[in-house]
Amino acid sequence: MLDALSAFVRVSTENSKDAGPPGADVKAALTVISRRTAGPAKVTLAGAYIPKAFLNDANLTDITLNDAQLSGVDLPGASLVNANLTTAELSGANVSYANINNANLTSAQLISANLSVRYHDQSHCQMLT
Repeated sequence: MLDALSAFVRVSTENSKDAGPPGADVKAALTVISRRTAGPAKVTLAGAYIPKAFLNDANLTDITLNDAQLSGVDLPGASLVNANLTTAELSGANVSYANINNANLTSAQLISANLSVRYHDQSHCQMLT
């Protein structure tokens, strides 16, 4: 089911240029994805275009969001443990108090992003530009 929801989000947003939040159908899919429990299922939202999405306290552990457009996204309190955010656009994003342990932020765009963190072990977070 997570594979289908991930594919739906990617395909539904791939040609979007709307700077506003995602539509109701994509929001619903993101809500289900963000409430999942830990398990072997992998979620891949690589290249998804979901600016200004609201993902407060989302479980995005082990998610793949490389090349995703996440500008202005709300991720306060989210779990981004082991997340792949390589080259993701996070300008203006609110990532405050998110758990980013082992997250890969290589070449991610973080201009004006709120990165106040609660759980941060710098030795396990890759933030290279």
